Amino acid sequence: MVPKQAVLKVQGMVCDNCARSVREALEEIEGVFSAAVTLEQGEVLVTYDASAIPGHALLSAVEGAGYKAEFEGNPHEAHDG
Repeated sequence: MVPKQAVLKVQGMVCDNCARSVREALEEIEGVFSAAVTLEQGEVLVTYDASAIPGHALLSAVEGAGYKAEFEGNPHEAHDG
């Protein structure tokens, strides 16, 4: 297991229900340990097992919940893991 943290910038997350949808979508992925949403900043701090989950799976989960996401600071991080 390789624990890793990543910050995702999420567009369109404007209310508590939005934040809950994003958090639940991420936490449903096996190997995601936590997803802490900061609604005011439009960010999610995700702690996950990088040896089991590629970064793009996190983005796909957020997009599946109806939001656009990217890795903060490193848009290519999705290829790691």
